[in-house]
Formats: sequence, C-alpha cells, structure tokens
Amino acid sequence: MVSLGDLPGGTNNSSAYGVSNAGRVIVGEGRMTNGRTGFRWTAETGMQPLTPLGKFNNAAISTARGVSADGSIVVGESTVSDGWAAVVWREDGSVQTLPRHRTGANLTKAYAVSDNGRFVGGHGSGFDENNNSFEDPVIWDLITGDTLRLGDDSDPYVGGQVNDITDDGNIAIGSGLTIPMQSQHNFIWFRDRGFVTATDYFKELGFDLDTSRWGQVHFTAITPDGRYVTGWAYNPDGFTEGFVARIPAPGALGLLAIGAAGLARRRR
Repeated sequence: MVSLGDLPGGTNNSSAYGVSNAGRVIVGEGRMTNGRTGFRWTAETGMQPLTPLGKFNNAAISTARGVSADGSIVVGESTVSDGWAAVVWREDGSVQTLPRHRTGANLTKAYAVSDNGRFVGGHGSGFDENNNSFEDPVIWDLITGDTLRLGDDSDPYVGGQVNDITDDGNIAIGSGLTIPMQSQHNFIWFRDRGFVTATDYFKELGFDLDTSRWGQVHFTAITPDGRYVTGWAYNPDGFTEGFVARIPAPGALGLLAIGAAGLARRRR
C-alpha cells in the first residue's frame, strides 16, 4: 500500500475515488482548513488541489470522482455562486463547468467519465417551474457539447444518477429512485431503448432469479466496450455476492454468462 500524502496545508484526511489505467493518476478529495477540496495525484506531483470555483452557502467545496484512462480528464463537482456544478478538470490546467440540463437544475454532479474521456455521467437536481423537485440522470458529450437527460417525466425510472458509461456513450449504468413509489432501483440504460432495471434485465436474458431465489441485482461498473458488467446481488443464502456478467451482442439470444466463483460473500 502506498500513501498518497496530503493536500498542501491539509488536515491529513483524504479519500481516493478514481484511478487511471496503470495507476498513473488518482483522484478524490481531501480536507483543507477551508473545507473539502478535490485532488489530482501523480507520483511526480503528489496531491494537487482542484480549487473550488466559488462559494455557495458560505462554503467552497470541490470533489473529484472520476478520471479518464489516460489521466488527462478528471470529473467531479464544485460549489459555484448559485449552487453546485459538474466540472471537468483537464491535464493542461483548463477547467470547464458542464451545462445544466434543464431550468432549475442548480445542483449538478459528475460521477463518471468514459475511458476515452468523451462522455461524462452524473445527475442534475433542483426544482421545476411548479416547485416540484427532480433528480435526473445526465450524460454530457465533451466532443459535441450535447447534454442528454435520460428519460422524461413520464418515465418510471427517472430520478437518479449515472455511475458508469461506455466509450461510445450508448450504455450506462446507474442508481436512484423509481417514481412515484420512491423505491430504490439500479438500472442499465441503452441509448436505443431507454431504462431497464438491473433485476429485470437479468430476467429478460433468461436468468431465473425467482426459482433460483436470488434477490435484487445491482450493477456497479461496465467495461468501456459494454461487453461486461460487474455488480452484486443477494444470493439464495441471504448474503450479498459479487458477479461479473457478459452482455450479449445486439440481437443475440441466451443466458448471460455469470461468474461468481471465488468472490467473497458477506453478511447483510
């Protein structure tokens, strides 16, 4: 294990949330005297702060949550004068706030960036013109500048965030609440078909969760090519168990290939 050190003038309190290929760049957040501040770390530079872009409610905070495979693009969020903004920090020192996807979205956060650095996934929340709260999964395209809200107000799976995304931006995984029941769900999203809960997607592909007595499925990551997802589910013994599952190519039929052998089980 290697300690990442501390932010300049920090209080020796930090967390790492993302790592580039080969471990060259690590990102996360540390605590300085003025509050939480995101960082980008390399062996050459040590822990370098990603300075908050402004103050909101008298606090100046930033967090780095994801990094591209080559380490050149870091994503996260920062306080700004009127709320929170999803932010991209680039290796060349430039900083970009990502556009808000709808009126009233004064809190946007970025949780993931595709390995190739093109697509950013996260969420935007706030209040609409009727003062109803919303929280939408969002994808930003850093090449075209497009901002995509996943789903719409009629979609039962609106409400949540994107946690990972493929290099082509066509498949994302995330989590949130169903509407109007406000129950927890975990989803996989396809650009050409929309949302499917992780549990329903397993059932679609032939895995008999009911007969085999497996519980709710949760996806945690997807490979850049969209061929494999990892996650966990409640196994028949009532414990959570990790898995890796192969996503069939479009049009392919048959059961997912699921591997859980050798993965640790733990009590709820």
